[in-house]
Amino acid sequence: MQWHFWIDVGGTFTDCIGRAPDGTLHTCKILSSGVIKGKAGAGSTSQIIIDPTLISDLPGFYRGYSISVFDTAGEIRDRLLINDFDAKTGTLFLERGAKIAISPGQSYELTSGEEAPVIGIRKLMRLRRDQSIENANIRLGTTAGTNALLERKGAAVAYA
Repeated sequence: MQWHFWIDVGGTFTDCIGRAPDGTLHTCKILSSGVIKGKAGAGSTSQIIIDPTLISDLPGFYRGYSISVFDTAGEIRDRLLINDFDAKTGTLFLERGAKIAISPGQSYELTSGEEAPVIGIRKLMRLRRDQSIENANIRLGTTAGTNALLERKGAAVAYA
């Protein structure tokens, strides 16, 4: 048995539907940029960021991700790597202390260097970046491309 995925890459979001080998359906929505946005929660420090919205993600899922921490004006104040992730508490452990104090409500962005469909597949299959995606049937569509065609935007092309 294998996983089956149906993925639609849109201009803003990528929608992923996966059917596990046991027949259960799973879904997730990710920014098409592949960026995961978040806000620091209570208890965050310059060494850790606690984000309750990440609770229940796969333990260690964000290990190796880059994190950009923003100031209140929306400017990047520091870039670090994630050393580990505790899914029970939603805690991101930073490679080193951040250059600025991190307070509740402070914005951050996580990036893995992978495209949104791959991140979605990993989330649904509960695979970390250090684990291979194997034995999957993938159907990938793009609303962004369809919309460009329907709205006559983008490069001029010819059909043969």
